[in-house]
Amino acid sequence: SVPRSSVDRYSVVVMAGIAAEAELHGQAEGGRADEQALVRLLTSLDGGRSWDYAKITNQARWAASSAALCIRAHRPAFDALVEALAAGRSVGTCVMAIE
Repeated sequence: SVPRSSVDRYSVVVMAGIAAEAELHGQAEGGRADEQALVRLLTSLDGGRSWDYAKITNQARWAASSAALCIRAHRPAFDALVEALAAGRSVGTCVMAIE
């Protein structure tokens, strides 16, 4: 059994791309693959018995909101990461940009 705290953390990470796009552009047009990854995870946990459509939708909304709040709370690091990614920097350089 996967602890709920792990499910929550994974959900936030998966939805962070959607949240970042919304922060930068005011809306998120992509993210279908991210949403599908979250659905696959949640429905695989116990054969889908405890994750119906409503619970999955609520988890996705909560995770996207949590990711957006995290981005806002750490906006300078987020902006540095966006700049490094836009410049095509290496993963190591991107990590250093947010530290």
